[in-house]
Amino acid sequence: MAETPITRAVNAVIRGGSTPATWRVVEYLRTMDDALGRETGEALHELAQTGLGAPFMGRPADGAPLLSPEPGVWVVQMPGLSLPDAATHMDQWNPLQRLSVALMHSMLAYGVTTAGRRDLRGMRKVLAVPEVHVLTATRQGAAFLSYIARVGRALGTALVLDSQDALALSRIVGVVEQLRAVVGFQLTTEAEQDALCGLLGLPANAHTRAMIQAIGRLPSGAVRHGHSIVRDAQWDAATVQWDIPSAELLAMLDTSPKAAAAHTPETADAPATEEAAVTA
Repeated sequence: MAETPITRAVNAVIRGGSTPATWRVVEYLRTMDDALGRETGEALHELAQTGLGAPFMGRPADGAPLLSPEPGVWVVQMPGLSLPDAATHMDQWNPLQRLSVALMHSMLAYGVTTAGRRDLRGMRKVLAVPEVHVLTATRQGAAFLSYIARVGRALGTALVLDSQDALALSRIVGVVEQLRAVVGFQLTTEAEQDALCGLLGLPANAHTRAMIQAIGRLPSGAVRHGHSIVRDAQWDAATVQWDIPSAELLAMLDTSPKAAAAHTPETADAPATEEAAVTA
């Protein structure tokens, strides 16, 4: 089994005094006397050349900028993920699904632990995780989400979780207990509406379901963008209308295929490095 040479390589990298990093472990494995260790190192090295493997086990490009302790917004992109659904047991995951799960978990863990760095602890920090329903779709993802919610609060880091699955989110006790505020948008099925009622602290009855059903719609039937129900830290709830302060921010928040194509660099098909996956 490869666990023994990997553990030996990890311990050797830590004892070496340099900053521990996954890519250093991979390089150490490739130079081991142990044949299994070298074979494992070569396999991991090849994975590190792919778009999914490079961000969490690839060697950083020389001269590439790292996350600096300055105010700003950092966007992590992970194209090409192939995540398993909740009905698929871990033993049945294919290699691409395993790598996708490892990448998502690694990036979230990196965000939380980096926010707790000594030089960043004095700053107010927010870690935003979009499409959380992708995580809650698997048992492992839900457990990991619960973990980072607890750790993030201990490190003074607020989490912003965006999900289309209120029911799955409401079942993760570790996350629900950490929620300071909830913003709910329109849901059309009774199960999802009842789950949102619980998150908002509202009674799950016909009146509340009808109110949730009507969110985001004008009496004429037209879409009312930015309309929601908000629950604050004191468990008070009210309808809220959100306005975007500028056209520039509106363009940045556009996630349509047309907008994504306009912002995709010509080198998007090139293998990603650790820094290429993180943009300021």
